[in-house]
Amino acid sequence: MIEFNTTTNIPRKIIIPVSSQKEVLRFQQGLLGILSTIELKSIGPVLREDIKAVYNLLDHMQNADKPEQLLKAGRTRMLKQ
Repeated sequence: MIEFNTTTNIPRKIIIPVSSQKEVLRFQQGLLGILSTIELKSIGPVLREDIKAVYNLLDHMQNADKPEQLLKAGRTRMLKQ
């Protein structure tokens, strides 16, 4: 889910609903597993930038305070459903 600024309608953050720390780890490991199969020597500049974006996403997911924020967002969404 993408959260937008209510005044400017500019994307502010991405919220990934999860139910446990284990699920966060599964997403992280899945992304790392896919990235580990890519031969960096054989890719073009566009794919290289896409890979950097995925690593940036992983960095946000691995910050110490992020898993709890992800869990909180997941619980909130589950309550709304």
